[in-house]
Amino acid sequence: MISDNRIGVFRRHVESTEEERFKKTMCTVNLLNFYRDQGREEMYTRYVIKLCQLHLESGDFAEAGFTALLYANRLEWSRSHLVELGKYPPETEASRKERLLKEAITHFERGKVWENGIQLCKSLGQQYEEELFDYKQLSDMLQTQARFFGSITQGLRQPPEYFCVGFFGLGFPSFMTNKRFIFRGGELDKLVDFTERMRVQCPAAQFLKTLDPPGNEILTSDGQFVQICRVAPTPEIPKVFAEKTSPNTFISTTNSIMSISFCWTD
Repeated sequence: MISDNRIGVFRRHVESTEEERFKKTMCTVNLLNFYRDQGREEMYTRYVIKLCQLHLESGDFAEAGFTALLYANRLEWSRSHLVELGKYPPETEASRKERLLKEAITHFERGKVWENGIQLCKSLGQQYEEELFDYKQLSDMLQTQARFFGSITQGLRQPPEYFCVGFFGLGFPSFMTNKRFIFRGGELDKLVDFTERMRVQCPAAQFLKTLDPPGNEILTSDGQFVQICRVAPTPEIPKVFAEKTSPNTFISTTNSIMSISFCWTD
């Protein structure tokens, strides 16, 4: 259970205009998980919307798509009326769910996560064909789906790099102190590029030059120390790809990951 004091700390970081974006993101995730566990649906949803916006501002479009789905998947195809919430106007539950799914499709396309976009196109297409009988929308969705298949076979994309970042020392906020987090880098991101961005985000920190576990003098100091290393994902291949060959192995090993573990690399 998160204490009231920590909830206040998280809120201050989220609302601050000067706070680093990645700190805001961490605080927002903590807050939405707290409100979800407490069953406070409206507050949970508000922070899901905030998190989606933070991902968009950071250019993390795939993450923005998955975040939009956190809200969309809690809605039904019903005519129940929903009040205005954040950027969303008063509308039926079905209309908002449709709006969110379309937003997620757009985010997945920008993030080149076309496989996930295809699944949403199929879901919306089924709704247009079997429930709403909206063949204009169905036609548009099928064209989008076809474009995504074309992008998979012809589009250029590189598997992202992943980095483990440790924040050590008491100079960091309590929710970061002496903890490690996995970050997904941008397309073509290398360790040096990612490290430079983190230096901008943590200007007061010293960056450790070794991967040795930090000693007690660092863990208990009043300073800020950052340790970064590249990690390699080990995907679990979904059953749909088992014992099947694909002309594009990138589909089965990178964009259809169900779970993931990491191993250290030099």
